[in-house]
Amino acid sequence: MGDDRIADEPTTVIITDASVLIDYYTADARILSRISRCIGSLVIPRQVFEEVQQIEEAQAKILGISILDPELSQFTEASIRGGPLSRADKLILIMARDRGYTCWTNDSRLRKKCLEEGIQVFWGLEIMLPLCKGGQLLEKAALRMGRRIRDINRLYISDEIFALFEKKVRDLFNKK
Repeated sequence: MGDDRIADEPTTVIITDASVLIDYYTADARILSRISRCIGSLVIPRQVFEEVQQIEEAQAKILGISILDPELSQFTEASIRGGPLSRADKLILIMARDRGYTCWTNDSRLRKKCLEEGIQVFWGLEIMLPLCKGGQLLEKAALRMGRRIRDINRLYISDEIFALFEKKVRDLFNKK
């Protein structure tokens, strides 16, 4: 049996937390489809998706987001009390670890634990950089999206974080 994947089809699977999903959906939902087509398939645990009141399951499917049920052992492990992570974040960490997924989050504690476990992580705004590098997102659009997300979620996206993102985007386009 051969490999039936299309040559340009992403092989990376990105597990997302509720916060980044809400941010991007609210800012401009169309970018989620672009991320899932160009960078990696987007997945979210069902229990985490249930926290996202803004998106219906049918909409998630249209945007290229798969809702996954964790294995019982993963759910049980995530339910153990203690540590700095919420149950939802533990579930994301465990599923990423067990299934080899890349994690996408704004949460510094989840990011730190993923890195400790050797799990690749996209920081919230950072996921737009590969789109810029690949020509799927223009500088002006990336910066506009970043500003919208910062305005939506100032809890996680400070002016300093946005300034760093802005510099990275501008550096990408100034090198071309």
